[in-house]
Amino acid sequence: MTVREKIYNGLFIASDLRQFLLARPILELRVHSVFETSVNLLTQEEELVTFASSGRDIMPMGMVAAVPGVSVWGLRAGDTLSSDGRLVFNLPRGAGSIWLKDAHVRPVSLTQPLQVKCSPGIMALDLIKTKLLLANADGISPLIAWMPEGDTPPSTRKGNVYCTFIYRDLELFLKVLVSDKPEHALDLTERLIGFGPGLTPSCDDFLAGILLSLFYDSPWGNDANNGLRENLERVAVIARDRTTLVSYHMLRHAASGRANEAYLELLRAIVEDDLDALDSLIERVLAYGSSSGADFLFGLYCARKISADNIRTSRSDSE
Repeated sequence: MTVREKIYNGLFIASDLRQFLLARPILELRVHSVFETSVNLLTQEEELVTFASSGRDIMPMGMVAAVPGVSVWGLRAGDTLSSDGRLVFNLPRGAGSIWLKDAHVRPVSLTQPLQVKCSPGIMALDLIKTKLLLANADGISPLIAWMPEGDTPPSTRKGNVYCTFIYRDLELFLKVLVSDKPEHALDLTERLIGFGPGLTPSCDDFLAGILLSLFYDSPWGNDANNGLRENLERVAVIARDRTTLVSYHMLRHAASGRANEAYLELLRAIVEDDLDALDSLIERVLAYGSSSGADFLFGLYCARKISADNIRTSRSDSE
C-alpha cells in the first residue's frame, strides 16, 4: 500500500514573493529560525522568506498556510526546502510538501493613494496615543507621553531602562525630522538602529513606522523625489551590519513602502481618519510580540503627527 504524501496548502502569498518565485522556479530555501507561528528561511542570496501558519497577517516575501502551527512541518534551523519549479516546496525527511500554486495573492504595499481629509488624522492620532499610554508596553513606546512634541520629560517619568537610555538620541532625531530639512534625520538613524529588546529591536520597529509613513507621505512618496528615496534606502544599508537579519529585512521593506497587512491598513486608517476601523487595528498591532507592535505604532504616530502639524501650518499660512 502506497502512503499518500502529506500536502500543506498555502492560503495567501505576498505579491512580491510570488513574483520572486516565478522568476526562480528552481530554488532552495534554508531554515534560519523557527517560531510557534512562523518559519524564517533564506535564499542563497540571503533574501528572507517567511512561511506562517493560519491567523497571521500576510507579510512581505511571505505566505500563510492552512496549518494551525508550523510545528506540523517538523522544521529545524539549517534544514533545506527545495522547490520543484511549480510553486511547490518539498519538506525534508519526507514530511510532505507545501503547495503555493493556488494561494490567493495579497499586496504588501498600498495599491491606491492615501486620501488625506481636511483634519489629517487628528482624532486617529489622539486615539493611538491614548491606547499606547494605557498599554504600558515594554520597549520605547512609553515615550509617546513626551514625543514628538519635544517636551523634556520629568525626572519621575514612568518608563524603563530602554526609554531612559535612548531618550536624547530619539529627541534629536525627531527634532531634525520636524525641521525644514527632514531628510537629514535619516543621517541620525545609526544612533537608533539595533537598539532595544526583541528579534526586531524596539528602535527598528519605531523606524519601520517612520520609514513607511515617509514613503507614502506626499511629496516624500513622489517618484520624482529620488533624493529622499535614496536616503530611505540608505537606512536599510546601515541596518544590514547593525541589527538582526530579520530586522534588517523589515527596515528594507518599510523603506520601499512594503509592510505586513495590518500595518498598511493601520496607516490608511490614520490618514483617512477612519476611526471605525482604527480601534480594532490598533489592538491587532499591539498584539505583535512583546513590544514590536507598540514600538511600530509609536513610530507611525510620530511620523503622522509631524505630517499633520505640517499640513495645518501650511493651510494657516495660505489663508
